[in-house]
Amino acid sequence: MSREQVYGRRAVREALRGRRAVLELWASQRALEAEPWLRDLKPRPQVKPEREIGEAAETRDHQGVLAWCEPYPYADAWELAAAERPLLVCLDQVTDPHNLGAVCRSAEGAGATVGGRRIAALEVAGVLTTAGWFPAAGVGEATGS
Repeated sequence: MSREQVYGRRAVREALRGRRAVLELWASQRALEAEPWLRDLKPRPQVKPEREIGEAAETRDHQGVLAWCEPYPYADAWELAAAERPLLVCLDQVTDPHNLGAVCRSAEGAGATVGGRRIAALEVAGVLTTAGWFPAAGVGEATGS
């Protein structure tokens, strides 16, 4: 099974509340001391040195927390469109996850569902940009030309 990384305190917390399973969770001692929700998790996160978390995440911006999650479970785009009164945002070739995050935050305020083709992957940068918006949202992916 493939795994995707999510790092940063807010992004990981939202991943734990989201639609995909968290397969493995690492936290530094400093993060455990600063974040009560990390201490309350069952099973507890594996305590790792910040250096090891940074090497695994390939960044220093991990805030002492790193999770490996199942790949994001895209909703079926046709099912989303078949809702009684769908409000959809359709994107084409949006490759920058920061831009995608900005669109998603704006769309969420209007109650929209985001879908598209050839859009930025729901990867670490996108999840961080949206502060965890994706794990709880309905996001569809259309294929074809």
